[in-house]
Amino acid sequence: MAEANPEISAPQRGAHILEWFWDASDTRRCEQGSPQRLTPVEWAAWAALTGFVVTRDELMILRKIDAAFVEAFSEERAAQIARGAKQEGDE
Repeated sequence: MAEANPEISAPQRGAHILEWFWDASDTRRCEQGSPQRLTPVEWAAWAALTGFVVTRDELMILRKIDAAFVEAFSEERAAQIARGAKQEGDE
């Protein structure tokens, strides 16, 4: 998944949070081609395994980024399906 990560500029103070997000995302489950949100247990396991000390505020930010990522992916996937159906109908 790391190669597919989009380039996002983040404030220097929060850059580590995006790095953590992409690192944790490498273990993300997918169902029917769609990524699933990381559960609190998965976040806790990731933090324990990496040794990163994640504050409550950082965890809340990570979970919001995760929710936005899954939502954006789902919207893009739906748009791709719609474009494919339209192209098939045009043929």
